[in-house]
Amino acid sequence: MIVNNTVSNMIKVFSRLSDMKLPPIGRLLSWGPLTILSIMSFLTYMVFYFAEMWWVPTESVGGMIHISVYCLMTAGSLYWFFTASFTGPGCVPKGWTPPNDAAFDYLSYCNTCKAYKAPRSLHCKKCGFCVKKLDHHCPWINICVGHDNHLYFAIFLMFTLLGCFQAAIVLTICLYHAINRNWYIHEGQEPVINLSSSSLMLAMFATGLAIGAVVAAVFLLHGQITGFIKNYTEVEGWVLQKAKYRRRAAGLPAFVYPYDLGWRENIKLLLAKDFDGLWWPVRKGCSPKEMMDEQKAQKQDRENRHFVCNVSDEYNGSCVPVTTYTRASLTPPLNLAPRIPLCVGETVRVFIDGPQWLFGVKLTADGKESGRRGYFPRAAVYTDADLDEAQINTTNTHKTKAA
Repeated sequence: MIVNNTVSNMIKVFSRLSDMKLPPIGRLLSWGPLTILSIMSFLTYMVFYFAEMWWVPTESVGGMIHISVYCLMTAGSLYWFFTASFTGPGCVPKGWTPPNDAAFDYLSYCNTCKAYKAPRSLHCKKCGFCVKKLDHHCPWINICVGHDNHLYFAIFLMFTLLGCFQAAIVLTICLYHAINRNWYIHEGQEPVINLSSSSLMLAMFATGLAIGAVVAAVFLLHGQITGFIKNYTEVEGWVLQKAKYRRRAAGLPAFVYPYDLGWRENIKLLLAKDFDGLWWPVRKGCSPKEMMDEQKAQKQDRENRHFVCNVSDEYNGSCVPVTTYTRASLTPPLNLAPRIPLCVGETVRVFIDGPQWLFGVKLTADGKESGRRGYFPRAAVYTDADLDEAQINTTNTHKTKAA
């Protein structure tokens, strides 16, 4: 219990730091930026440490070029990291209204920002404002990725990929030399790498870290480039994927994404310096309303699939409930949505059903939603028998509506 509460309190402290409305330099005071800067510093130290034994920069032109290239990749990664974080995603101005009267019928109004939500914009609770062309909230730069810093974020990923790839090659080669040191002493012609047991463990850890960073950067950069070419964000990519199956199941025509103007025009919009990112051009014969209607239809479908359950066990809202819900703590939701504390006897409405975690909201005695939506462990709500009954009831409800 002590370990569980300690971990939970640490996570809450870092969460509060990231929620603070800090000036740009203050965005670094969060676990994400601190982790990135720590990894980059550690890998840079290990590359320089091995370079002094393997390919000494002061003794050969090749060694100097090698370390200079790595320094260039690291400097580029740092520059674009700070640029993406400090620039920010761009927010919808206070009091913004659409340029034509017809848009008032389908655009949502944000009561927090006191403005209409521009097409492709969403309100981020972490950042506290409506973000222009919201892609995602990135914990690594501690700010959303949106219209203003989207390209900067992708360039940061590119430099990170190149730098970590070079570090992974250097560390792998030097680690191989260190493990086979005896052979290189008697038979090899290359420099001998001498490592103590602690240095060897650090080298193995650094190699795994560099390879892991390369894999992560490849997947992230691939998603960003694909989005640039087709002019959709991560959020819109989910909408398009759901639209494909929703419309097929309902017998509706395929959804035409209105913002894909062709890869050339999409890239021009990405690089345009005079485009404010508020009112986006659409394909011929399309309008922003079609995207908004599809999102509303998907939201309505999700609302229709909900089911209600009673709370059977206490849950204190911990992000990693190790001692109380061990299985759930091993597979926590990989997003920044809040956790909802639960008490025995309360009622919850579930919208997203997962193996170990559910997403929903608590209900009042008269069935109205109370408080914000968030995650809670499945084991705190019902047993497997209760789940089967809930699924049967949900299926029967859908059949009744269809009839």
